Amino acid sequence: MRLDTGLIVELWNKGMLWDKLMGLHWLPLTKIHHSNKEGKGRWLNLDQELVIQNGEIVGTQFHTDHKVLLDARFELPY
Repeated sequence: MRLDTGLIVELWNKGMLWDKLMGLHWLPLTKIHHSNKEGKGRWLNLDQELVIQNGEIVGTQFHTDHKVLLDARFELPY
């Protein structure tokens, strides 16, 4: 499994005795732009499961009712 093709965004609810996974989202690295400035971000739907084909993560499936606002970017060196 290659780990350099994208990011898995996970949202957890921290509990007193145990933590609960609220959802996850697969974000391919090719969809992340290069910028030194903060953006507006975008709302991502969170899903329940990863989709794996031929040992590689290709996405997520089974929407939850949760969304997360994410501003992801590669910052250029000075």
